[in-house]
Amino acid sequence: MKKRKDTEDAERGLIGSLLLSPKKVMEACKDRGLTPEAFGEGRPPQQIYAALEEMVSGKKNIDLITVTEFMDAKGTLPAAGGAEAIADALIYVPTAANYETYLDLVLKNAAVRKARYEWEKINKELDATVDSDDVRRVLAESFKDSMSLLKPSSSDDTDKSLLLGYVSSVEDRANGTHETVMSTPFETLNNKAGGTGAGEVMGILGIPSAGKSILGKQFALHNLLEHGMPTMVITGEMPYQQWMDRAVCEIGMIDFRNFRMGRLTDIEQKSLVATITKIAKLPLYVYDRKRIRMERPNVESAIRSEAKSHGIKCVLLDYLQLIKSPNGKKDLRTDQEIGEVSNMLKDMSVNFGLHTIALCAENDDGQVRNSREPEYDFDNILKLIVRSEKNPKTGNPMIITDKVLVTKWRDSERGYVIRVEMIGKHCKFIDVT
Repeated sequence: MKKRKDTEDAERGLIGSLLLSPKKVMEACKDRGLTPEAFGEGRPPQQIYAALEEMVSGKKNIDLITVTEFMDAKGTLPAAGGAEAIADALIYVPTAANYETYLDLVLKNAAVRKARYEWEKINKELDATVDSDDVRRVLAESFKDSMSLLKPSSSDDTDKSLLLGYVSSVEDRANGTHETVMSTPFETLNNKAGGTGAGEVMGILGIPSAGKSILGKQFALHNLLEHGMPTMVITGEMPYQQWMDRAVCEIGMIDFRNFRMGRLTDIEQKSLVATITKIAKLPLYVYDRKRIRMERPNVESAIRSEAKSHGIKCVLLDYLQLIKSPNGKKDLRTDQEIGEVSNMLKDMSVNFGLHTIALCAENDDGQVRNSREPEYDFDNILKLIVRSEKNPKTGNPMIITDKVLVTKWRDSERGYVIRVEMIGKHCKFIDVT
């Protein structure tokens, strides 16, 4: 079931990318030899891709409405799952930036589908001629033999369990199903660092108004939407509704200003309905100040509870300095308080295999406000770099965030800059490198 979901997610991601950037993405699909048949005969993605291929070839304008009307006129809309399926693909990906990843997966799945067909065909021929069980047995044992040196020889149950788990992860990686390291929303980071790992804490640092909350939300939603991770958000910075407003605008590509003022366009209205319907089905758990006291033991207890009851795999904490020590520990210095919180996050991440994102305020000197201890507990650190520029209309100074500095990344390259652009109306950053 997991592999089938991964296949469907990759197809939906590619279709969504095509809807967002049809000319560029379709050109890449053509260059790689992707055809409608690669999606499997009669399946909804095949119908949508075939329609998009024809529309791009005919130089037609492409958006949610035009594609729906085009397929309705050709009579292929019902077989594609209706307008809802097209809208779902459109809001599934916030940007077309990762289309190459989706295309790789779709082509890989198509090759696997074709290989499976050929394997079944060979099996039928073997059954008719030789003892095919012997042939299959040899093939199955060959990989096990190659892993035999890793099998445990210790009689200690703990060591044996750990080593067997490691062997299993190596086998998963060899089969392309290893799920420990996950991609990020930024291709530069994926190419250089390979993504984030389970048990790691990523710190996002920046001065006030640099965009920490937006970037942290973007990472959390990426893990939720792209990797299906049950996700917990602890937001002491803003109430539940404000955080969800920004999440809805990112996922649905809705203009945040229109959303706040209640002046949505017809397309935004449809996207809003589809987005909220989608979010209602997602394993997303948001805690604000009304739901939880922002004290370390309460936060730790909530994370532990959600990990056990809902199997959360991603945690976003917005932000670190807002979590205080409980009553009775007034003698602790601020740096010790913050250090306790960052240490607790690291312990929770390791124990439950979490991908944790912790936002951290900086002072004017570019250091973690009130403490340097969290930087020792963080496995990965991103620093938002801002500059001041005059507003061309008003002449007033405004803060612009256009760089993210990777100052630390576990087992990978560091010390490089990711160039970004903040798309304020969609409450997100895009990778412009």
